[in-house]
Amino acid sequence: MSLDDKKVEILEARVRRSLATLDRLAVPALSSIERRRSSAASPLMRGAAIVATAAVMIVVGLALGDRLNALRADRAASEGTAAAVPSGGYGFFEVVPGATDPGNGTASGVALVDELGRQLMPAVDGLIQAKTSPDGRYVALWLSGAQGFELRILDGINRSLGPAIFTTTERRTRVNEALAWASDSSAVVVSTTADDTANTAGNIRANLHAIDRTTGSVRPLLTYSAFTFEPLGWDRAKGTVLARAVTTPTGGTQFLHVADDGRGVTSVQSVDDTPVIANDAATYVASFPACTPGPCRRFIIHDASTYSVVAQIDFGSRGAPLQTASANWAVLFRPRSSDVLIYFSRPDRPGVFGIELYPNAGRGARRDLGDLAVPRWSDGTYISPNAYFRADGSAIFYGAPTDRSALTWSGDLIDLATAAHTPATAGGIRATVLVDRASGSSGGPTSREISACGQASAAYGGSLVGAYTLNAGDLALQDETRNGPNGPRPLRSNFRDYPADTPIVLCYFDGPIAAPGGPPPIPPATFRPYDRFVVSVDPSDRVTLLVAGHRDRIAVAPRMP
Repeated sequence: MSLDDKKVEILEARVRRSLATLDRLAVPALSSIERRRSSAASPLMRGAAIVATAAVMIVVGLALGDRLNALRADRAASEGTAAAVPSGGYGFFEVVPGATDPGNGTASGVALVDELGRQLMPAVDGLIQAKTSPDGRYVALWLSGAQGFELRILDGINRSLGPAIFTTTERRTRVNEALAWASDSSAVVVSTTADDTANTAGNIRANLHAIDRTTGSVRPLLTYSAFTFEPLGWDRAKGTVLARAVTTPTGGTQFLHVADDGRGVTSVQSVDDTPVIANDAATYVASFPACTPGPCRRFIIHDASTYSVVAQIDFGSRGAPLQTASANWAVLFRPRSSDVLIYFSRPDRPGVFGIELYPNAGRGARRDLGDLAVPRWSDGTYISPNAYFRADGSAIFYGAPTDRSALTWSGDLIDLATAAHTPATAGGIRATVLVDRASGSSGGPTSREISACGQASAAYGGSLVGAYTLNAGDLALQDETRNGPNGPRPLRSNFRDYPADTPIVLCYFDGPIAAPGGPPPIPPATFRPYDRFVVSVDPSDRVTLLVAGHRDRIAVAPRMP
């Protein structure tokens, strides 16, 4: 909904046309306004200037006042449909097109690719598991090679793959997920065994190792006898690794706390459900219940310290009963958060899957993020989708494979601030990662970004709460695809006026932004002054106001607001 300045010939027309889209109104910097002030010396000319200025302000003020209540509703509606779009600041570690499946539990031709489909690094072979660090920057890769197995660390921002920091001939402990990151992203725990994992009749001795990401130092933590053993998370602040052990081939689940200083197990609890995942801080655990008797339609969230129940997420008739093999469901924690995401198949609606988000470890109000309809294959079957959070938790890719090779996935990129869907495609995703320093918010603005945003602060005020540098080409694509194919959006973004690789700084400010007040709202409506706004700053320090709105509607993120 950007304003076409070329079609506006006078100030009043420009303002009136902008009323329906106040968030896109281009306001000139104060310095340029001052340069256009009259320099007349005579009292008559000064008086005429004052009268003219007052007349313009009256027109503008009355027009804004007449439209203020409508603007609130229009702005809320437009903010509610704003969508995340594929961005060069985020990446997937995915199987590249044309890669062959070796069929031995590993993946060949797996590479770092950004959301725009650009391959950023050479592909690697032999991938068994990939796990993203809590800060979103690193991916721990468990690889199969000629000498056995090795752990290597991929740095998404530096786009480099480090050497092996742990090698072994031991295999995983009969689980798909044998890696877990420390909550501070400094180290990884790996669960391996020297026993024959093909022997499904007996227990194995699981060896748990802690490996420092930077130094590669290895510290044995535990040897434990069980049928399967899986690390779930690592609370570095408490010095505790969380793990799940299944004691026999027919069941019997234990939840363990393991000291990360080598003292071994500090507590073991026999539990009647199955813990499946912990949040990044390892403070909460989500579990799959026993579901006896009858079908199961809920997940349970536990406090990681005590395993006491924090919340139960029941979806009742909204979803089909959960299958034991997790063929039609999943539960995930949002990165850097305790928010819980679940997805499940819809009953009596073949090929339709729902997805929901629950804040605060499942204790917050349910947010329905919409449905995904997957196509039926030629043999009449439907393949369940998978969900992958962006590494900073700002959006989620929810998609299904387009054919049995599973090399291409199609679905929706869902903005978690607005729940808006944007069609997207990707390869066979193994992990997500940040690939640009501007992505995410953990590093804070750079000195150059702070300097650029200072130009905007001088014009508009406010407190800087986030700054990101994106290419003009990426911003133009986001601008022209906002709100989906049928939603309001510019046919040609103003960012097309720059060369595609021009760095543009987005500055997020909190604080009031001046606008005429107009008449009071009709009760029970209340006036909500704008308290967040976003501007862009180009390399020539030209400042443009992009959007003004409310903090609960405008997410601080490296994307077009």
